[in-house]
Amino acid sequence: MNYIGKIRKNIEKPKLVSVLTEGMMWQNQGDLIWQADKFEGNPCYYPVYQFENYYSYSPLALILKKQCLNVNSKALEKASQEGFIVQDVEHFIDKDINRIGAPHNFTNNICDVDDYCQKIVTALKQDIAFVENNNEGFTNVIMCGGKDSLNLLLLPWKNPVIAISADPNFPLVCDFIKENNLNIDVLRLEDDYTEEYLLEEIAELCCRLDSIHWRWGYNIKKTADEYSKKVIIWKGKLEIYICLRVGKHISIQKLP
Repeated sequence: MNYIGKIRKNIEKPKLVSVLTEGMMWQNQGDLIWQADKFEGNPCYYPVYQFENYYSYSPLALILKKQCLNVNSKALEKASQEGFIVQDVEHFIDKDINRIGAPHNFTNNICDVDDYCQKIVTALKQDIAFVENNNEGFTNVIMCGGKDSLNLLLLPWKNPVIAISADPNFPLVCDFIKENNLNIDVLRLEDDYTEEYLLEEIAELCCRLDSIHWRWGYNIKKTADEYSKKVIIWKGKLEIYICLRVGKHISIQKLP
């Protein structure tokens, strides 16, 4: 069965709930579409998509559910422009599908540097404890660049940890681990290419952003397969940090 066929099979019987929350979607494996009377939450990083009373983190699944594409010409026009990076919140390729959630506004509530750093450290420790306690036997896979994400390697992890990084940051990550005497292996990410996987990426993108930002997906999937998919993939950002179980989001903490 091909990729689209697997999605069609998955969405034949949506998960039925009265009230759907972001946590219910991201913290459970298997279900791709939920049918609910109401959605509670305001996702600030990974959006939730809605068609009528159906909800999914995959807009492609919703398009297949409604069995047609009502093209939003404004989204298509922007995606075709030179220098395109990401769609605006209000623009999606299908006019029948709504995006729920958007980045939170920056409030400048914390002005003291020491207070800011302490709150970040506390939040990080609390989140990794929550995620690890709920996923015993999983390996933490830390996606590392050359800056903020390296700090994730210094946290008090309980479960095994490996780092993954691509050039040109790969040697920087290796040096950081050596300088801090960390017992963490580093795997080099490669931008592997297959025609079949490229078509899957294009379909899932749905013109939401430039495809260059979806690099390494195939390589990450292979790494997850080596651990029988029992991995939690973490990614650091300057103002946000997130963690993912393979294919799904587990926990999100928006930093001030």
